[in-house]
Amino acid sequence: MRRRANRKPETRVALFPFLAVLVCTMGALIVLLVLVVQQARVQAVEIVRPDPAADLTAQAASQRRQEQREDLNWRSEILAQQRTEKTTELADRRLALSHLEEHLTQMEAQWNKLLEERKAFHALDSPSQANLEQARQQLSKLQTQIDQAQKELERSRQDLQQRPAAYAIIPYHGPQATKRRPLYIECAPAGLIIQPEQIVLTAEELAGPTGPGNPLAAVLRAKREYYRRLGDSEEPYPLIVVRSDGILAYGAARRSMQGWDDEFGYELVDAQRELHYPPADDRLKQSLQHVIELARKRQLALTRAMPRRYQQESGGQLRATTNRGFVRAPASGPGTGRGGRQRPGTRRNGVTRPPESYRPPPATAGSGNVAGRHTYPRSEKPDTDNPRGMAAGSARRATARNTAAATAGSAPNQSSTASGAIGTAKDDTAPTSLAKSRGSNFALPKYENDLTEIQRTIRIQCYSDRLVIQKERGVDARDLAVPVQGAMSNDIESLIARIWDRMERWGLAIPGGYWKPVLKIDVQPNAEHRFLELSTLLRDSGMIVERAKR
Repeated sequence: MRRRANRKPETRVALFPFLAVLVCTMGALIVLLVLVVQQARVQAVEIVRPDPAADLTAQAASQRRQEQREDLNWRSEILAQQRTEKTTELADRRLALSHLEEHLTQMEAQWNKLLEERKAFHALDSPSQANLEQARQQLSKLQTQIDQAQKELERSRQDLQQRPAAYAIIPYHGPQATKRRPLYIECAPAGLIIQPEQIVLTAEELAGPTGPGNPLAAVLRAKREYYRRLGDSEEPYPLIVVRSDGILAYGAARRSMQGWDDEFGYELVDAQRELHYPPADDRLKQSLQHVIELARKRQLALTRAMPRRYQQESGGQLRATTNRGFVRAPASGPGTGRGGRQRPGTRRNGVTRPPESYRPPPATAGSGNVAGRHTYPRSEKPDTDNPRGMAAGSARRATARNTAAATAGSAPNQSSTASGAIGTAKDDTAPTSLAKSRGSNFALPKYENDLTEIQRTIRIQCYSDRLVIQKERGVDARDLAVPVQGAMSNDIESLIARIWDRMERWGLAIPGGYWKPVLKIDVQPNAEHRFLELSTLLRDSGMIVERAKR
């Protein structure tokens, strides 16, 4: 058994606690920090506080610099002002020097002239025989010229006294005055003279188709557009100057001016009276000559396409109608066409019926569906001033009258269409293409090999006695009927003319192009032979003939 050892207590030294030491240390540090901060403030105040002497020196230097700057600016202004004054003075002296030099040059020239005059005076003091002869010859020549001038003056005075008075057409400034520009058309025996350009349209040039493509209508449109480009706000109007020997030319002008019926004026003038017109415009004259040349080509193409119609219309005299228009009467004899048959639109004595007689034929004897009783729509009534349209209308009346006479003797209540129906008789000879005699594409007035064709449809209803060109929206609001009597070759020219009128209404196709019409034919019952005739006649004509699908 071990015995517990008894330990004796030890005696140790007691030290400061740790926290007490830390607190004492922090207190001492705080005291040191306060002292350091105080010392720093003192030093900062000493550094910031400027030196009074240095400030005074800097201010003095700045003031000196400012004074120097102001002095230099003043000197610069003075020098600039002196420079301007010196420049002006230099220019004045240069001008004075130039004036002196010019004056010196003039004085030298005057001096030289005086020297030459002095020499001339010395030469006159001792003239030579050669100089005297030369002076005499010159004097004689001048005297001869004076005598000739006096004779010419006397001759001019006599001519002026004997010359008839000249007149000029001037605007009227009365109550009914107009500010519109006149387009002068002078009617003379040679034809129509477009004034003041002195362009003559002969009777041969005006004897063709009277549609909008004739030369006179083309000239009027061209002049109207030219003056509109120059800034005229008012539309010009044609003023026809009718000389006493230009009545036929006046009739031709009225035929060609169908679009100006209500806006033209005229003046009756003696045949020998001299008229003065305004000066001509060279550019306008060149433009009109070009327009007339194009119109001539169109007329020539149309005449070649329909020679029978326009050969008949080109001859004969002009006859006045009751509506102040003119139509061309037959040349001589009864109005007969080929083979001695009566030409449509004429009576047996050869006088053309007046336009006012357009009315449906009366009903014939007997009841039932008589072939002579046939009416046409109002749109088929032709223009009263158009001889071609009058001939077409007269053909309808003559056809209806002959058919009525053929059916008058038939029994009542019996149809007479078998013996007297309009246009049912067929020609014994089969039709041939017109292109064989007129050339291919003859029905295209503006056809050329290097142009682009633009196709456009024209719808036509084909009956046994007529062809009806249907209206086209925005172009023509009328149905145009072309009567067919006997063989279609006799009336194909009328159809082509109506188609060309429709093409004119279309306007310009495209730049570098032309219209190529496509005829859509709606074949009616009992009209199959008419469609075959039409297709054969227009083969290779340039127009496309197609049957319309129902």
